[in-house]
Amino acid sequence: MKKILKVMLILIVLIIVCLCIMIIVVHNNKTKNNGNTNVNSDEFTINIESEDHDVQSDQEVIKVEKCIEYYINYLKDNNNEAIGMVLDKNYKKSRELKQLKSQVMDANIDSDTEIENYKFIATKMKKKEKDLDKAVYFVSGKSFSPDYSSVAECNFTVIIDDEQRVFSIIPENMEGNENYQYNWNIQLDQENYYNRIENENISNDDVILKYFEYYKGLAQNNYKQAFELLDTEYRKERFDDNVEKYNKYLQDIQIENITMEKYDIETDDDITEYIAKNDDNSYYIFRVKSPMNISILLDTYTVDIQQFVKKYTNAGEQQKIGMNAEKVISALNTKDYNYIYKKLDDQFKKNNFGTLEEFENYMKQNLNGIFDATYYNATKKNEVYEQPVTLKPKDSSDNDDNTKKLTIIMKLKEGTDFVMSFSIN
Repeated sequence: MKKILKVMLILIVLIIVCLCIMIIVVHNNKTKNNGNTNVNSDEFTINIESEDHDVQSDQEVIKVEKCIEYYINYLKDNNNEAIGMVLDKNYKKSRELKQLKSQVMDANIDSDTEIENYKFIATKMKKKEKDLDKAVYFVSGKSFSPDYSSVAECNFTVIIDDEQRVFSIIPENMEGNENYQYNWNIQLDQENYYNRIENENISNDDVILKYFEYYKGLAQNNYKQAFELLDTEYRKERFDDNVEKYNKYLQDIQIENITMEKYDIETDDDITEYIAKNDDNSYYIFRVKSPMNISILLDTYTVDIQQFVKKYTNAGEQQKIGMNAEKVISALNTKDYNYIYKKLDDQFKKNNFGTLEEFENYMKQNLNGIFDATYYNATKKNEVYEQPVTLKPKDSSDNDDNTKKLTIIMKLKEGTDFVMSFSIN
């Protein structure tokens, strides 16, 4: 009898343990399904414990920006059908079209006027992933009118399903709202494709063009804000940290007429340099630590860029002379007389140009304009090189005899530094 009681007691204990285990498993599954992986629902709530992170790919940023631009331009066109298609269906806040438009665009713009599309630039973007193909993006940025004369600060949440190539929009940043139910059952508009993500390859050229257009638009209409984008060391060296000197430079080069002809890219461990080149050999360098975390240089000579230093370090003396001469001509074409003046040999400077103003007046009288340069082999005498250069005005015809003969006398110094004098024939 005692043995039977002992066996029954053991069985009761085992049953209790099994029941406890089952209760724990059911509770965990319920908690999981109420979190951000509810596989039986078209909605999910972002779990407060899940982590968001900054978007690190420029290409991914551009993809999200394009979705937002679609929405902004549907607002511009008063396209209520398209707006209804791209707004997240669980976004319950009731707002009239006029209120939505005022968030992202100039209310004075006549929507019936034929104008190009609005541009949206993300200044901050984070994401949370539901799974491999689905993510929520929390976006802060600026909406620019077509001519960049009007800018609006605005925030969005963008839900993207990469597998279906569709998106939806919430016209506010929901990053702090952990209880919002995001709809994942986004239906593609089969008729007009308002919410479709175009399957396009976003190249490095697209990234560079985006940054250049952003900078150019600000430089034309908000030069003080554009000035803030310049690399700190660069703007101190080039413009003495003076925004009005920078504004004068913009007027001199006629920034509105600048277009990019060539692109290049240089990567390092922490920084990517996107390099855009104009047809007059002027450069725009965008140093990118992360998307929209940028600093800008407007030439390759004031502050040495990665690409130049690598090439210069491995070059022979003849090539170094030529590379430095190209810096001088670039400075001449952008009317950066201060840079050339700083590079002049002290004795040459003392004998010919007592002040920067005297030097600037001389150069404007003798070498004023934008020139195409032809370089010839340099000759060495002792430690000094003579680099002959032919300068032809860019707007002259082949028959015009307006060429100038410039001889740059140069001595190499430590690193990438040099001193020079010159003669003009």
